[in-house]
Formats: sequence, structure tokens, C-alpha cells
Amino acid sequence: MRNWHLRPRNVKRIVASIGKQFVTGKGNGGAEEEEHDERKYTHHWIGSPDPVSNLRRFLFARQKNPNKYDVMLEKAREETHAWNNKFWTYHNNKFFEEKKKFSKELDAKGISDKEASDEMSQFYKYFLDQHYELHTKYNREWYRRNFGMLLIAILASLTRIFRR
Repeated sequence: MRNWHLRPRNVKRIVASIGKQFVTGKGNGGAEEEEHDERKYTHHWIGSPDPVSNLRRFLFARQKNPNKYDVMLEKAREETHAWNNKFWTYHNNKFFEEKKKFSKELDAKGISDKEASDEMSQFYKYFLDQHYELHTKYNREWYRRNFGMLLIAILASLTRIFRR
């Protein structure tokens, strides 16, 4: 037995309704970019990775009759995804910028490919050491947000159970 959402004609219809921009991965992938009615989606849609942050784009499904905790969870999830995307976009831009400068320095010195790989590993370590505090703050905030969403999800589930 095949699921309705896996049939080719339904996939084409659904993909067309989501929008070409989301599926093709053009644009910066921010939530403000997609114009759609999320209430009609019953499942989350995951798109192609953002070219800079390397995080996948999401179209979040909405429940038809959400309780107050469901609404809080939806908002927290979207804010966390946007925050995460913003952090990794900044971080990766910074990394590529510094890597480009480092590569130019290596080219100016005339270092061979084998020596360059050793130098590059030292650059990676230097970059990580230099941004250690930033990564620590990111990890703390990531855990705080995710445990907060976990608590809200538990409350939302309990509310749904006792609503019946």
C-alpha cells in the first residue's frame, strides 16, 4: 500500500504549492522569504541547505487547533532556527574571510601543497582557539533554548492529553 503523499502527481502538486524558491534553494533561506499558508501543511518540510550557514531550510507545519503551549513552541522553534541560522551564517562568513587571508599569505610565501595542508591544520586550530568563547556561549544558549522547548513540548502534550 502506497502513501498518498509519495505518489508522483501529489508530490508535483505539493512542491508547486511550496514554491520554487524554497525547493531550489535560491535566496538566503530566511523565514521571511517564504510566503505560504503554513496552516495547510501537516508535516514539516525540509529544503536544501543554505549556501552560507549550511543549515537546511524549514517550512514548519502548524496544528489546526493549537493550545497556548503549542503556539509558544512554534514561536520558540522558529526563533531558535532563525537564531541558529544567523549564528552559523556569521561564523562561516568569518571563517571563510580569515581562511582566504591565510591562503593568500601561504601563496605569497610560495608554500607547497603538502606544507600548506600542515599550515592549514594549524590555521583551523588557531581559528577554533580564537573563537572558543563564542562557541561556548553558542553551546550554552543552544542547550538553554532546546531544553526550554522540551519543557514547552511536554506542557503542550499534557494539555492535549487532558483536553480530551
